[in-house]
Amino acid sequence: MRNIAWLVSLLAYLMLLAVLVAWNAWIDPPEKIPRILPILALGLPLLMVLRGLLQKRRRSCQLSTLLALVYFSLGLIDIAGGILLYGWLQTIAATVWFIGLLIYLKASSS
Repeated sequence: MRNIAWLVSLLAYLMLLAVLVAWNAWIDPPEKIPRILPILALGLPLLMVLRGLLQKRRRSCQLSTLLALVYFSLGLIDIAGGILLYGWLQTIAATVWFIGLLIYLKASSS
């Protein structure tokens, strides 16, 4: 059960990273600032926990749950701002990432 939850959370994490990069680089890049700035601002926090997630480190998984809440909030802000597809994709990926990690952490602690 815990390996399935970890795999689901990892896939949601990768989906979130892919959506952020694809949206800000190709689908709807910003016009007034370089494309790399939002990609770095949104992608670097995700990349900082990638190694720990791949190695299934408990502390990285705990930190990732908090990070997932930040991306969930950013998705809600995008939905409220009228960027519906991007906001929903971000919100769904962050939710699945969060729930998957919670199940993994709970299963691995007992």
